[in-house]
Amino acid sequence: PPHTSVPPPPPPDQSASASGADGQVWELLYWRAPERSALALLVALVALGCLSRFSAISVGAYGALAVLAVTVPLRLRQVALRALGTAPPEPPARAQPEIPGVLSPEQQQRWARYLARHVVTATRTLTRLFLVHSVPESL
Repeated sequence: PPHTSVPPPPPPDQSASASGADGQVWELLYWRAPERSALALLVALVALGCLSRFSAISVGAYGALAVLAVTVPLRLRQVALRALGTAPPEPPARAQPEIPGVLSPEQQQRWARYLARHVVTATRTLTRLFLVHSVPESL
């Protein structure tokens, strides 16, 4: 059979501003924002260095602990400022759009709903923990 190769995607237009996640990746790769690209490179190198020495579970656990070490003090500061009456009120929570399942076979629909329910529950729990909605629960 003949060998068909897929050409690489063309680089984004240099004159147009990049938009969306795809554009942000191109901006990092082409070093259009050197500070952000250097930070991304540093984070990637540190993560790879940690993964070469420790297991992925340890790196993930310590990464999550580092995120909590930053978010808990910020949340405690926000709660203290609100208690003192010097902070602006919290913005109302945005409604999350529902994604309808469009699968035709009954078994696929059942599994899709089952997996989606668990993913949403896990995402909400992690969001609540990492954004410190309840300080004792997050600690």
